[in-house]
Amino acid sequence: MAVERNNAVYSANLSLNNSPISLDEQLILIDAEINLLKAELALQNAELTQVKNYIVKLMLVENVLKVTMKQRFQTLQKAYYSALENNVGSTKNNKNAKFRPELSSILVLLPQSGDYADVGNEIIAGIEENSQLYGFADNIRFLDTQSHQSMFELWELAKRYNPSFIIGPLIKDNIAELDELNINLPTLYLNQVKNIQPYARSISLTREHHLDSLLQYLEQSEGSIGILFDSSNNSLDYKAQLEEKFREQDREVVFQKVGKSVDLAVKKLMNSDTSYARKSWLEKTISTPLQYNERVRSDIDRVVSLLPARSAMQVKTLLQYYHLNFVEHIWLPSKLPLARNFVRGIGGWEKTTAILPSYFVNQFNRQQQPKQLKLFKKGVDNLEEDKLGIFYALGKLAIEAVVKVVNKDSSWTQSSLGELVIDEQNRMTLQTKISRINKGSLSVIEFPSLE
Repeated sequence: MAVERNNAVYSANLSLNNSPISLDEQLILIDAEINLLKAELALQNAELTQVKNYIVKLMLVENVLKVTMKQRFQTLQKAYYSALENNVGSTKNNKNAKFRPELSSILVLLPQSGDYADVGNEIIAGIEENSQLYGFADNIRFLDTQSHQSMFELWELAKRYNPSFIIGPLIKDNIAELDELNINLPTLYLNQVKNIQPYARSISLTREHHLDSLLQYLEQSEGSIGILFDSSNNSLDYKAQLEEKFREQDREVVFQKVGKSVDLAVKKLMNSDTSYARKSWLEKTISTPLQYNERVRSDIDRVVSLLPARSAMQVKTLLQYYHLNFVEHIWLPSKLPLARNFVRGIGGWEKTTAILPSYFVNQFNRQQQPKQLKLFKKGVDNLEEDKLGIFYALGKLAIEAVVKVVNKDSSWTQSSLGELVIDEQNRMTLQTKISRINKGSLSVIEFPSLE
C-alpha cells in the first residue's frame, strides 16, 4: 500500500521513489513525519510555543529528511517566524488572562514514580480525600510527570483529556517548562515560582516569603542590625536580598560571615577582637601586663542569624557572654531542622525570636506531647497526618484553596499547615509564625499577619 502526499509517493516501509532506506532511517522518518504533522496542527491552532518545540526536534534530524519533508519543514519555519512577528498566539495575548479555575475536568500533574514518588503520592492522597469531601472526585485525573522525558511530551498527552484546570507540577524545573509552554489554562503550581503566567498561581511549603516577615518585624526598631550568615545557598540568597532591601531603606547594617566557628564570627561582629588587639599592643608597648575588660560595640541592638539550628542556638549565649543582654537575637533558619531533632535540643536555646513556618510549629507541638496523649488523640480522631506528613496536608489544602477561589470566598483558610491567605488577585501565602524560644519552650508571638 502506498500513500501520496505533496506529489511524493511513500510505501508502507517509507521507501521514497522506490529507493530502499535502512531501518534506522525509516524510524527517524516516521518520528519526523509525526512531529511535522503535529507542528503543522499546532501552527493552525496558534500554539506557537509548541510549534517551537517541534521545530527544535526536527532540526536535530534535518540532515536525513527527504526533499519533500525538508520543503514542508522550511515552509513551517517561515510560517512560524511570520506568526511570531505578527504576535499571533504569543504570550502577549495572555496579559489579561486570569486565574479562574473550573472543577469540571481537573488534571493533576505530579511525580508518581522515581525519586519524588513518595511526596507525589502523599499529595495525591490529600487531593483525593478533599475532592471526595467536596463532591468532585470523579472529575479528577492523575498523570505521572516522571514517566515522560519532558513536560512538552506530557502536555501532548494531557491535552487529550481536555482539562479545565491543572494542579501541579511539583518540581521547579517541570513548573518552569510547563509555564513556558503557555498552555493558557488555570493552573495551581505546588511550589514557589516567580514571574509565572497570569493564568497561574502557586501554593508551596517553601520559605521564601519568610524574609518579608523578618523585614516587617525589624521595622519595629530603627537601631543598627548585625547579620550573621554562612556559605550555604539559602543563607547567601537571604543575605543578598537583605542587602538590597536595606540599601533601599538606607539603614545601617553590618554583615558577618560565619566560618569555622560562631564564636569567632560574633567576636568580629561585635569588635571584640579589635579591643583585644589594642590591649595586646599597649601591653607590648609599656612592657607591663594589664587588667583587661573586653569592650565591644553597643550600637547594634538586633542580631539576625541566617544559620542552621546548631549554629544559631549559640548566638544569644555568646551575646550574653559579652554582656550584650539587651541585644535581641532573631533567627531565620537557612535550613529547617526536623521537628523531632529540634525538640531534643531546645533546652540549649536562650531568648531567641524565630521566624518559622506554621506547620513546623504544629509539628513541634505534636512532638512535645506525651506519648500517651498522642496515641489517645490519634485513636479518637483517627488522624493519619503524622504518618502521611505535610505533603498529604498540602494536597488537602490545594483543594480547599481552589474551592474558595471558585466560590469567591476571600476569607483565610486554617489548616494543619497554618493559615493560608488568598489576596484579591488570588495569590496564596502560608503565613509564618513568629515565636519565642527560651530554655526548652517555644511560644508564638502575636504579630500582624502579612497580607
